[in-house]
Amino acid sequence: MATTNSKKGTVLAKGFFPQKPHLQDPSEGAIYPEACCKADGVTEEQICRQLKKLKPYKAPGPDGIPNMVLTKCTDMLVERLHWIYKAMLKKGLQYKPWKSFNTIVLRKLGKLLRLQWALIVQLVLRGELVAST
Repeated sequence: MATTNSKKGTVLAKGFFPQKPHLQDPSEGAIYPEACCKADGVTEEQICRQLKKLKPYKAPGPDGIPNMVLTKCTDMLVERLHWIYKAMLKKGLQYKPWKSFNTIVLRKLGKLLRLQWALIVQLVLRGELVAST
């Protein structure tokens, strides 16, 4: 049993992040199908629908914008977000910070087993909105 913080951290890291399997280079002798068609545009209705699905009292992601702001200001944000997503899809751009997330591991109170941990992932929201439409 791990008794020091360092050993506990090592055990926790091994439990959540096992070693990567050894993989061959995928380009060796691979035959790929033809690329599918380009992504369809995102509509204002789709963005609005995704904003309304947000749970308002969840903790904000790395950008610090609470879901409550996004759900209460949907009518002011939809048109602006639509133009941003439309330009990004048209030009094939991906805003790097939107692809980042925080992973937080919390121990459930009163639980001793390794499986009794809660894994929380905070995504940067605007990237998630366009990915989920």
